[in-house]
Amino acid sequence: MLTTSTQHAGWHLQEANEAVENACGMVMALEGAITNMLSLTLPWTADSPHCLEAIALHQQRDYHRLLDELEHHAISHQFEVEKMGLPRTGILHAAPFATLLTTPVIPIDYKARQQIVSLVSRHGKTLQSMINKYNTLAVSMNPPKPKLTWKEVTDLDFISDIVML
Repeated sequence: MLTTSTQHAGWHLQEANEAVENACGMVMALEGAITNMLSLTLPWTADSPHCLEAIALHQQRDYHRLLDELEHHAISHQFEVEKMGLPRTGILHAAPFATLLTTPVIPIDYKARQQIVSLVSRHGKTLQSMINKYNTLAVSMNPPKPKLTWKEVTDLDFISDIVML
């Protein structure tokens, strides 16, 4: 009878050892799963470095797009002002991009001049709106960018200075 109970105890011991080994395997698998879960990236929060970097990059992109638009509108405005003949106080207009020695003088009639004045006025309002948008965005940049004024933008040197901004 002792042999039977010893065999029975040995059998229970073997089952217990197998259960412990299975439990240890399960614990190791759970530890691995928890480690994998912890190594996953968590969603961004408002103050996480990834979120702050993304916001800064988005702001830089908006700034450069607005600067390109501002440059476009400033150049368009300068061309329209030249068409109107404001830099020269006469009614005659010299063709753009031509040298002064070979520039043919083209008389502009009243109706065309009024249309150009209307166009310059519209471009001026658009340009002022762009300057306001730029100044709003420039202040919020990190580091803040310089503000622009109407006089600076409509100055002929502005086009060459735009690269520095």
